[in-house]
Amino acid sequence: MSLSPDRVEKRLAELRELGERAAKAKREMVMAEEGKKGMLAVLMKEYAAKGFDSAVSQEREARADSRMQQFIEAWGCAVELYESARWQLEVAKIGVSAYQTLEATRRVEMKGYGL
Repeated sequence: MSLSPDRVEKRLAELRELGERAAKAKREMVMAEEGKKGMLAVLMKEYAAKGFDSAVSQEREARADSRMQQFIEAWGCAVELYESARWQLEVAKIGVSAYQTLEATRRVEMKGYGL
């Protein structure tokens, strides 16, 4: 049941890759979150120039704007990618933990049998 050092290293490389993927997805998500604020400000400024005097009416129009809707869709995709990568990494961590538990149990059993 024991893994060879090569297989352990291969699994660790996979975990590193999953971690990098999760980090890149998190970067995209954070950039989208921050970009949303900027997009809202630009659109509110546009609607102010069109005669919407109050900040509430500017924000309402900006949020209803198709450009903001497209941006929110892209933001949702970024969140989905991040969550997927994060959960893949979490599942991999659980797998490593299960392997460690099995190996510890195997060692205790071998010691009990005097091996």
